[in-house]
Amino acid sequence: MFNLLLTNIEMSALINSSIISLAVSFFSLSISLFLAISLSFVRIPGRRLFSFLLLIPLLIPPYLHAFSWMHLVMFLRDYKLLGPLSNFGIDLLNSIPGIIAILTLAYFPISFFIIRQAVKNIPQELIDAAIQVAKPAKVLKRIVIPAILPASLTAALLTFIFTFITFDVPAFLGKNVFITQIFKSFTFTGEVPQALYLSIIPVFIVGAIWVILLFLVGEKPLFSLSSRQKNTPFAIRQPLPLTVFIFFLIAFIFFLSTLLPLGVLQIKNLLYEKVPFSTASSLGVITNTLSISLVSSVCIILFSTFVYFIFYRKRLGRIFFLSLLALPPITYGILFIYLFNRPSFNSIYSTPLLLIIAYCLRFAPLVCELLFTHRQQINPQYFESARLVYAQSWRKPRQTWRMLQMIVLPLYLPVLFLAWMFSFWLVATELPITLLVQPPGFQTIITRLFIVLHYGAEELMSLMTLALLSISLFPILTVYFFFRIDKKNDQ
Repeated sequence: MFNLLLTNIEMSALINSSIISLAVSFFSLSISLFLAISLSFVRIPGRRLFSFLLLIPLLIPPYLHAFSWMHLVMFLRDYKLLGPLSNFGIDLLNSIPGIIAILTLAYFPISFFIIRQAVKNIPQELIDAAIQVAKPAKVLKRIVIPAILPASLTAALLTFIFTFITFDVPAFLGKNVFITQIFKSFTFTGEVPQALYLSIIPVFIVGAIWVILLFLVGEKPLFSLSSRQKNTPFAIRQPLPLTVFIFFLIAFIFFLSTLLPLGVLQIKNLLYEKVPFSTASSLGVITNTLSISLVSSVCIILFSTFVYFIFYRKRLGRIFFLSLLALPPITYGILFIYLFNRPSFNSIYSTPLLLIIAYCLRFAPLVCELLFTHRQQINPQYFESARLVYAQSWRKPRQTWRMLQMIVLPLYLPVLFLAWMFSFWLVATELPITLLVQPPGFQTIITRLFIVLHYGAEELMSLMTLALLSISLFPILTVYFFFRIDKKNDQ
């Protein structure tokens, strides 16, 4: 029998997780608002390029951010470049503020992507008219901020969820968080019911927040996927020194979040270890990552589409599935081990099929929300016309298939490609589920990286990180070329 009351250690871990998640949400939102507004309204060189580059930190696993910063501080300490602050740098990284800083650099692109899309969908004529009669600060306060408020709330909540269910960075830096207590309840004491009970607590917390958010927003989409076509980008005239300052600040954020974590790993390998790629990452691990990501992402799309049309379009169904986003990935691993680690399920448990099932359940809410958001942005007249043309199509399978092929699928095809891209990336970078449920002899790059780091073979991490980054970029480039070809066909 499990205890419904939290122990002092569990309560302390819950408070730590809440503080870290709230702080990361706040700082990520602040950074994202600055970046999205600056890249949309200030004429700085390379703003299109920065809009893409600032999403790259999401492709770097958070614990690699922590590993890079730790090695940088240790390098500065060993060469006495920090002076009397040497020990302070290590202590700061191993503290709650250090975890907040690292996770902010890892997760701010979530908020940035959502808010950037919301800014791009503000009608250009509204901004142009307002600039003629009001100062830029007033335009931001009266028009831009209210227009992107729902997206900002969504971005803050999603960042809160991702931070709350992260266990690798706090574990690496030695801080006790709530997800760690869930893992300990399963591994150290074997109390599966207690672990599942602890896992439900963040689900109820996030579920209550989703209810409030959906009550405030109503049936409007929480964020936007499509962008309005603009003849010329937004532009507000600023003094040249301010423009230069904003440019260098954006470049500095990119340096801290992308170039530094990747650069420390590569420099460490080139100058010290010099490990050949064939040793660092076998072809089998790369093949496993590609194959499981490709198959799982397709299965996630199919499963999520079924869930969306059957359950998700109803408000209660939407709240329920969005709340499941807060169910920790560790819990999925624990639950699947508990249910399928039996002789009768050996045909599933010993194969990657169990991983695919777990991924489908884990990432279906995100894909369903993408489908829901896209549906809200489609002109309803298209579906009304389809109902008139195919009024009795449900009685004729051939007519039903023709309606799906000619009307429904083309309307949903852009979001299905986007959902496939996100699903592919999420599977390729998912650590807890893969680590717990992967069958014997099967490893992906993300689990190999974690195991290598855990056993101290850090010299093998550099080139595997590049391999993971290359695989994560594959669906992004695929979707980019799809939309580019689609745009040319429209023209």
